[in-house]
Amino acid sequence: MLSNKLFIQLPNKCFHNGSKEQEELYSNLTTTELKLVFSLLARATLLRHVNEENQHQTTFNVPLTKLQSRDSLFYKLKKSKKQIIDMVDNIKHPYLSFQYENDDCINFTLNKKYILALASLEKNALIDLADLMPYRSLSSIKLHLQLSYFPTYSLPLNFALNFLSVSKNQSRKEQIRSIKNKINTVSIMGSFKYHFPHRDGQTRTKKDYSFDIHRIKKPS
Repeated sequence: MLSNKLFIQLPNKCFHNGSKEQEELYSNLTTTELKLVFSLLARATLLRHVNEENQHQTTFNVPLTKLQSRDSLFYKLKKSKKQIIDMVDNIKHPYLSFQYENDDCINFTLNKKYILALASLEKNALIDLADLMPYRSLSSIKLHLQLSYFPTYSLPLNFALNFLSVSKNQSRKEQIRSIKNKINTVSIMGSFKYHFPHRDGQTRTKKDYSFDIHRIKKPS
């Protein structure tokens, strides 16, 4: 079962702005697809760690009857079994592969890329999945992950336009407002403060503008 007490471990390079690993992490998935991928990775990692006999296990399955059980992360998911299977069939991700066997289970294999990455993970790359489930947009999830990882996170304006899918047809002022609104959707922002643009007495061009987000207390 994908319980509501799962944590996912992510490679450190996934948090580096503009890295190939960061792009691969999201892999053009929808919000629901990304949450499912994260949950499956977390479940597989947990099973590998809790029992020494399972530490080399790479294939796993999740019964669909348990996917939407009361204690599951996906308890509120409004999809039929067929819709879930169809969704899974469309997911392509470098960390895991799916194998269709029947309409009652999600069967998947951890890919070598993720298994190798696990060996180099640091403790501060641990994310509580229950915190991500309420988000309805990818931009909120992305920002939550970045803020969870960095005590101080610098978000350059031009990078943010692509990373957070901000319309480039807007004026610069509207783009800035849109980014601020997205930042404020993150549930842990109460533990942070941000400054825009970065001010250090130097003359800065538009491409140098950056939201500098500082942790002021540990998120509860």
